[in-house]
Amino acid sequence: MHQTHHDAEDIQDDDLLLRRITPAQHTAPQPDGTRILTGFAFRERTHEFSMYVAKEVTHEKVLSCGFPTQEIVEVRAGDVRKLGYMIVRDPDDCDNSHVFAKASIRKSKGQIEKDCKALAELVNARNAGRHPNTSQ
Repeated sequence: MHQTHHDAEDIQDDDLLLRRITPAQHTAPQPDGTRILTGFAFRERTHEFSMYVAKEVTHEKVLSCGFPTQEIVEVRAGDVRKLGYMIVRDPDDCDNSHVFAKASIRKSKGQIEKDCKALAELVNARNAGRHPNTSQ
């Protein structure tokens, strides 16, 4: 039976979503020694990626459910939605604030990879204090 998913209306576009990453697998070293997030940070076999609603859970709680080497990155719900994904509530064993992003329409694997890269670029730009594709 096909399950219908709905965008969580109670999650605002400016709400932060927390995603656990493994730096060794989800970041790339830069010439200056820093590491930046790669699109792999948002890619999962199911083409959906899970996160937690930041205003409903602590970073420590989310990290406690992962592996010791994991870290957290933050992405805005609106950035996920602008790429054509809905945010679906899906409480898990870790916390009731768990959600996943699901494409609103069918997307090719290549488009999903581009979307994941775009999200990583947004996170990197925000961490660097500038907007992507600008020198600000």
